[in-house]
Amino acid sequence: MSRTWAIEGADRLGCLLSQQLVAAGERVIDVPATLAARTRVLGTGRSNKNDASDARAVALTALRHHDVREVRPLGHSEVLRLLAKRNTDIGDQRTRLVGRMHALLVELAPGGIAKEINASDIDAFLARLAPSSPVEQIRFDLAVELLDDMRRLDAQLKQSHNGSAPP
Repeated sequence: MSRTWAIEGADRLGCLLSQQLVAAGERVIDVPATLAARTRVLGTGRSNKNDASDARAVALTALRHHDVREVRPLGHSEVLRLLAKRNTDIGDQRTRLVGRMHALLVELAPGGIAKEINASDIDAFLARLAPSSPVEQIRFDLAVELLDDMRRLDAQLKQSHNGSAPP
């Protein structure tokens, strides 16, 4: 007799467990949270989640509904999703870094850089400066450090756009 596992949210919070079970050769059913909640309300009159009523609701939902999805091993679409998310995360991180860089550059020289900030413009901007106080020197050093971070993120974005995985 084969077993069937019913997991609520097998593609979200229950993803790791469901994928481990599928990899071990088990049959896993993904029970949508809305269906399990409906079963829980119909069975108890309340939507309170506790382990016992929740497990029963998920199991009953899996037994009664024949249109629930069977979990399959993650494939190429998951690889593409992960790479796209990585690209978005790198872009978001670069955007935050550029905002910090702009704030530093404005404090180093009035107006900072008036156009889109890129590494070569920052190099030229910093080359024209001669920090004259300890505060200006720290701002300058921080800008140099952020510039290194910016170059690293730019390289990661380029790698990501070329379709290669992280090293």
